[in-house]
Amino acid sequence: MTVEAREIHLSVMPPVAPKTVEETGLAAGFLVELACKILYSGGTMSLAALAERIALPVSVTGDVMEFLKVERLAEVKKAGDVRASYIFAITDLGRERAQEFLEASGYSGAAPVTLERYAESPRETRRARSRG
Repeated sequence: MTVEAREIHLSVMPPVAPKTVEETGLAAGFLVELACKILYSGGTMSLAALAERIALPVSVTGDVMEFLKVERLAEVKKAGDVRASYIFAITDLGRERAQEFLEASGYSGAAPVTLERYAESPRETRRARSRG
């Protein structure tokens, strides 16, 4: 990689990963619907696999899945010592809701980055460079 290419590559840093549902800038309901649709199409999945598919940290995805459990949309099929290894399955109620969610919007991919979070990325990069 040339010096110019490296500078361009380093100047376009991805947004900082959110630590909480609130930090995503997305409505919790949107994330619940998205996780429900992903679990519906993916079948039984580990928390790590769900986090990868929804493109959010395991901690954030775990909080979303906790809500799905409370609402009886998903259940833990197998727990482990590490939270990321928990295996989730969609319930019958979750299946019904996922179908409704899919009728409203067929999207079931990565959680989008809000414009506000995306705009913060260059500022964070500049701050990091001025410190280092």
